[in-house]
Amino acid sequence: MRGHRFTVEHLLRLVGSGWTLEQIQEDFPFIEAADIQQAIAYASFAVREYHLPVQQSA
Repeated sequence: MRGHRFTVEHLLRLVGSGWTLEQIQEDFPFIEAADIQQAIAYASFAVREYHLPVQQSA
């Protein structure tokens, strides 16, 4: 994704909204499978220190 204005956040939003990796690569041909893996690994590392409480429904 280097050299393009395509952020890790954008990629994660696509994945989170149900896009498959194949759909992402079809619509954004400059993104390689390795780019997607690296973006997900980066996001995992970036949020590792955040602990958010989960609310249970009554």
